[in-house]
Amino acid sequence: MECPACRQPQLIVEVEGVELDLCHKGCGVWFDAQELSQLLGAAAPELERALQDLPTQGRGRRCPRCRKPMELILAPGGTAVMLDRCSRGHGLWFDQGELEQIVRAQPEDAALARVSDFLSQFFVARKQS
Repeated sequence: MECPACRQPQLIVEVEGVELDLCHKGCGVWFDAQELSQLLGAAAPELERALQDLPTQGRGRRCPRCRKPMELILAPGGTAVMLDRCSRGHGLWFDQGELEQIVRAQPEDAALARVSDFLSQFFVARKQS
């Protein structure tokens, strides 16, 4: 699968038993529709409901699954983060650092913080290589 940002092949990395697609250049991470739920467990329904209820702010990059333009949505939690969401429900694209910004705005979400910490370490390691 191609990175929606740089269009280079993505790496598949397993986080807590869930496969995520990461840009090997460090542009960001793709969550397939069910992956965010699998990682967040009990906290997922609330976040997913919030994501589905968000109004579209415009058009973003192309979905790496269907290649249709994704919707830009303002992430929940009082941040100014704009996420790319597939209008056909294939998943979400987080640019590098966006997940970390959302976690900082919602520090009580331990599952989201674990995923963010893992991805932060990955992106730091990629920059150093």
